[in-house]
Amino acid sequence: MMLTKQRPIHILQVVGGMNRGGIETWLMNVLQNIDRDRFQIDFLVHTTQPCAYDDEVRALGSKIIPCPYLSQPWLYARNFKRILREHGPYDIVHSQVYLFDGFVLRLADQKKVPVKISHIHPLTDIKEKQFLRPIYQWFMTRWIAEYATHILSPSKNSSESFRKICDCSGKHTEILYNGVKLNHFAKEVDRIAIRQKFAIPIDKPVVIYVARLTAHKNHLQMLRIAEQINRDKLQVSFVMVGSHGELMETIKEKIHHRNDISLLTGVEDISELLLAADLFFFPSLEEGFGVVAIEAAAAGLPIVATNLPTIREAISPSHHAFMFPPNNDEVACANILKILNNEYLRNKLSCESKEWAVNFSITKSIQQLISLYSTCQ
Repeated sequence: MMLTKQRPIHILQVVGGMNRGGIETWLMNVLQNIDRDRFQIDFLVHTTQPCAYDDEVRALGSKIIPCPYLSQPWLYARNFKRILREHGPYDIVHSQVYLFDGFVLRLADQKKVPVKISHIHPLTDIKEKQFLRPIYQWFMTRWIAEYATHILSPSKNSSESFRKICDCSGKHTEILYNGVKLNHFAKEVDRIAIRQKFAIPIDKPVVIYVARLTAHKNHLQMLRIAEQINRDKLQVSFVMVGSHGELMETIKEKIHHRNDISLLTGVEDISELLLAADLFFFPSLEEGFGVVAIEAAAAGLPIVATNLPTIREAISPSHHAFMFPPNNDEVACANILKILNNEYLRNKLSCESKEWAVNFSITKSIQQLISLYSTCQ
């Protein structure tokens, strides 16, 4: 596949919307740090609503291009092809919308886009029990197998899981870990001032969780854990940070009269909150990798997490002993208290977290992505 060298490589990233989240934050880091004279990246989004990163994307010279009508594929297809015609030509379509990648890349192939990347993030299909989902999965995985030129995954485990439902033979497959800006977390902060800023107790240990407010992120376990640990008196302050998700109002209602747990929304920079906390709690039930665990590690936080293979891949081996079976409140509570009540252990795990995070710098991630895009020339 030969692409002209007289202009930048033109890439269309396909995402749900540029709100704060693991994939989206990684893409923003890529956009901020990649050579934008060499790589022109636009974002096709599946929403007409403004998203948190939209203004910054545009300020960096990229486009936000809405393409709605997911539930009406004939309208989606017409809009998608119009977008390629009006904003292209694109050398690469890089789709990050899981199984829907199949439809996206089929449309891209019809418009003669030479490089079509399916970037598979989840470990499993969390909607597989829905009616007609098996039929949808059958079509989409076969279209990915037919039309994708490259299949990427953010972890070894997510790659292996996807291979069980999709024939990836004959494709360029690659593990591309989501990197983070390590220097963003290598700074001294006034922990008391930050806690006061966000109305977090300054005299209690703080356990934090950063995630979209959606069901599989399992915020409800954090509510149960907080209640169990603080049953007699406030011993630990729990903080949830999230910018969007269908469970936002539900969670707000559940914590309205509680003083042991708080929800922070619209936080532009989570690094200072992570640096002001004492432990990161990660109760998610589904992750393709769990890049937020790398951010927590970069901030030097001990991590107590669900024992999922992809999260296990994301955290330091020294922390594996503090993982817990999905939704096992008893083990999760015991592990949190064991770390919070042992300063030596907490400091040891903190150091090991920072050492581990070095393996996942945004620089390494972008270098690998650049290498991939460049081979498409």
